[in-house]
Amino acid sequence: MKKQTLPQISALFAERYRSLSPFLSIATCEEVQALLNPFLTQQRKEKIATVLEKRLTSIEIACEAPTDIHNALAIVRTGEALGVTTIHIIDHELRKNEGKGTMQGSGVWSTVEFYRQFEDFNQRDAVSKPLLVGLDPHADHSISDIPIDEPLCLIFGNEKRGLTEEAKTACDMLCTIPMFGMAESFNLSVSAGIVLYELTTKKRATLNGNSEISDEERQLETTRAYIRTLGYENALRIVRDLKDRQT
Repeated sequence: MKKQTLPQISALFAERYRSLSPFLSIATCEEVQALLNPFLTQQRKEKIATVLEKRLTSIEIACEAPTDIHNALAIVRTGEALGVTTIHIIDHELRKNEGKGTMQGSGVWSTVEFYRQFEDFNQRDAVSKPLLVGLDPHADHSISDIPIDEPLCLIFGNEKRGLTEEAKTACDMLCTIPMFGMAESFNLSVSAGIVLYELTTKKRATLNGNSEISDEERQLETTRAYIRTLGYENALRIVRDLKDRQT
């Protein structure tokens, strides 16, 4: 029996796919999908395929020192709904079961990474680090100026203090969301929603119906989605039992 190992991918995504290792020690991604396929409805399989086709891997989100973690986790939900599933949270340690209600299950389909301080986040991937775009109400650029022709990471600051000076200095670009009323700011999750909707809409227009997700990641994500739909232990039991019968 040929076994499959996780491909050489970034540390961030290696952690994301670590749960697949027991399955890939039994069968390949394609075989795992085939074994689990009869246990999923056609509607569910079509939904998984459609969601993955529209996923954007070139846009990430970061949130620095949130006062209320629920505000930051609301961004996880917004991002996932718009096809952006890599979120970095800086200077906050998530307690067990904290924020599950806020994310409404979107955390299952996203990669959420936590960092003790900004320096740790900023050094996470020096080789392929995306353009860092900070949201600052006093910036000269508007969100309409943000380029979408290269990978980027949007970073939002604390609800009251905004981005730290360290974060601002590290940003390649600072942008503001234009406002036309008496209010001086949007709340954190609303700000993220406005910026993400504009950028994801522009990005998809440039893709002309093509997908950003690679064939390799599509296989991994499809396998992961099948497993999570059925439940980890249940899916592993099915794969082991059916594979044993084949041999």
